Amino acid sequence: APTEYESPKSQIEQDVFPCPWEDCNFASDKKFSGIRNHLLKHFKTRIEEGAKPRPLMSEREKSNCMSKTGCSVPILKARGELVHHYGIFHCLVDDYFQDFAFAWIQKNYVSHFVKNLCPYEDHTYDDESAFLKHLTVSHYFNLIL
Repeated sequence: APTEYESPKSQIEQDVFPCPWEDCNFASDKKFSGIRNHLLKHFKTRIEEGAKPRPLMSEREKSNCMSKTGCSVPILKARGELVHHYGIFHCLVDDYFQDFAFAWIQKNYVSHFVKNLCPYEDHTYDDESAFLKHLTVSHYFNLIL
């Protein structure tokens, strides 16, 4: 069984990363960072709805932001920068993609998800947290960088 000390070398090697949306033909050669920027398009409405003024943000949301703009929703909206700012700097695109990915896995790999069974190795994990840690570290680490 894999351990938490295993090498973070991905067992999946890809040169091109297609958009996970069925109706989208976008592909990136820039690993997940290219897809991450592209996903802003798919999550535009959700990001606009999820953008909050700085005083209403959690400490996690505040700490993610590297911008000096003060996260002003009206200013960012007027500049056309709201979706990029909140999607990338506040990681909303990551949160929404995680929701999308979980729903996709639950739909397409029901037995693997319910059993915490790795689709790449014949190993079952005790809980969802351990399963997700294994997938991230053992299979997807290099794809995300």
